[in-house]
Amino acid sequence: MGRAGYLAARGLAGLIKWGVQSYQAHAENKKWTKESARYGIPDIDSLSGADFEKFLGGLFRRAGYAVEIKGQSGDFGVDLILGRGGRRIAVQAKRYTKSVNLRAVQEVAAGMQYYGCTEAWVVTNSHFTRSAQKLAGRTNVNLVDRPALADILRSVNRNQDV
Repeated sequence: MGRAGYLAARGLAGLIKWGVQSYQAHAENKKWTKESARYGIPDIDSLSGADFEKFLGGLFRRAGYAVEIKGQSGDFGVDLILGRGGRRIAVQAKRYTKSVNLRAVQEVAAGMQYYGCTEAWVVTNSHFTRSAQKLAGRTNVNLVDRPALADILRSVNRNQDV
């Protein structure tokens, strides 16, 4: 096999790998979209950080948002990007047992700019420190704490707009 044949085989292998990964990602997205209908706050408390991001992706899909999952190293402080009706929302997910501090607000505000989003949210199963609340107020970052997340869960489960 010459160089062209080798390159074609590598390209085909890469395409197959991409197809398998895309299928797996689609299947996982479907799973979390379905799972989000069964979960309450106590269930969320037991999730890992990565699973919390996937859970939120499923929840917001059910709420009618297009969801792009970014969460990984080098994500510029954005775990999800939500889109609907011309809105593009940078979301940082924080599954914490303690209060979320201002660093999360700083990161998602920067990530909003990096990804060209119109809004930024930090979503947690916990609460926010006072400094995080102050900074969010100045940077127009929306904070979704434990009670607000519970309200979103109830609204989505009742098919109400979020």
